[in-house]
Amino acid sequence: MSGFIFKRDKKKYKRMQKQTVIYMKQNHMTRPGDGVLVGLSGGADSVGLLLVLWKLRETFQISLRALHVHHGLRGAEADRDAAFSRMLCERLEIPFYEFRIDAAKEALDRKCSIEEAGRLARYRLYEETARAWEEEIRRVHIATAHHADDNAETVLFNLFRGSGLKGLGGMRPVRDAVIRPLLSVTRKEILAYLEEKEISYCEDSTNSGTDYIRNRLRHEIIPAVRERINEGAPSNILQAAKTAAAADACFERAARRILESGGIRERRED
Repeated sequence: MSGFIFKRDKKKYKRMQKQTVIYMKQNHMTRPGDGVLVGLSGGADSVGLLLVLWKLRETFQISLRALHVHHGLRGAEADRDAAFSRMLCERLEIPFYEFRIDAAKEALDRKCSIEEAGRLARYRLYEETARAWEEEIRRVHIATAHHADDNAETVLFNLFRGSGLKGLGGMRPVRDAVIRPLLSVTRKEILAYLEEKEISYCEDSTNSGTDYIRNRLRHEIIPAVRERINEGAPSNILQAAKTAAAADACFERAARRILESGGIRERRED
């Protein structure tokens, strides 16, 4: 891990920030005075999210806090991630929460995969912490570092396992208290942003494996599609997802109007 060097007045550094501003405004993610609780793993995506929101905190007039979950897996590597996340927040003067869970035990108790158990535990802790913070301020959002590539993987994952329009629409920019400010930028753009600003981050060794379905999509299926079928496939997947999400929203609005008007009346046979 290298030191933190916050460079100034470099126009290229502004690109991802500008995209994020536009996306957050388009999707009405926050209002002045809101709190934003950032899910911080220590990896590139979440570090990029934290830094962008830190840079934009005055633009949106928001307060930031960060939360890290140690899953009780990966031994010293996980300890390193927690220590790095804490140090980063100290440098940025952002209040920091750290929770430790036993993801393997939770998976046994829930009878699900360790990956799913960890996800459920994270969101439970996000929600509990956000509710506690809301006793101090009006509204708190939970910001996750999902980006455009994650969204393409989600669409394929839902398609392969069987899904309707909602699943094919991929991740939504806003879902209840959860916001996804980086959903319009790619992993490549996030890495370039961190490299340009000379900001370090932690690598999770499990991300390079293919034990998890999402890793297979990321490291095997999508690269094969890009190489053998169409280099622009991920962008096309996201465009199709946007269309599916719009159609799903349209059907939901139509159904709501029907319900509000008294429902569908029975047709009478002449």
